[in-house]
Amino acid sequence: MNEQRVGADGLRRLRFAAALAHAVPAVTLAIDCDDGSTLTVSRCRLAPIDPCRFRSLVLHDLQEPRRPGVPRFSDSVTGVRMTSGPEHLGAGIYRYRDQRGEQRWFLTELGQEAVGDLLADCPVEGSEHSVTATARPDSQLRITAVRLDAAHPAAVLDLDQVAWRAVSAALVAELAADCRDACR
Repeated sequence: MNEQRVGADGLRRLRFAAALAHAVPAVTLAIDCDDGSTLTVSRCRLAPIDPCRFRSLVLHDLQEPRRPGVPRFSDSVTGVRMTSGPEHLGAGIYRYRDQRGEQRWFLTELGQEAVGDLLADCPVEGSEHSVTATARPDSQLRITAVRLDAAHPAAVLDLDQVAWRAVSAALVAELAADCRDACR
């Protein structure tokens, strides 16, 4: 999510941005607005918008029907970018380190049960080290944040392998679901 332009699928991108800021530690977002201003979303006390408030703004636009002449927050957003926090490794995988060790995060539109199924199919062959996964579903945003933890420092390479496999499997499952929905 380094630089995302908000366009035709703007509300979808804002859902992902809100879930990222709300679930993943240390994320700071810059929200570019059509009036040239930039809003900062952060857990920092001095930030104009905290992740919970940002999530609420996005949810309001998702849940409230459009009314003629009434502007919506999402209509004024021209771009979203992560300005600090976890390192983006590509394909929507984020590396985060804290006192507990290495983590990988990714977001998916799959529900918690589907995420559990796909993670069960992402074993690390030949590994003695364990990787644990925690799924944090947000039913209102319809996004699940997935955190993968290396249980041992030697498991960091396994962590990357599991993350890449899980994200690939999630993308395939999301595409299959989109195709099923389109065929109905």
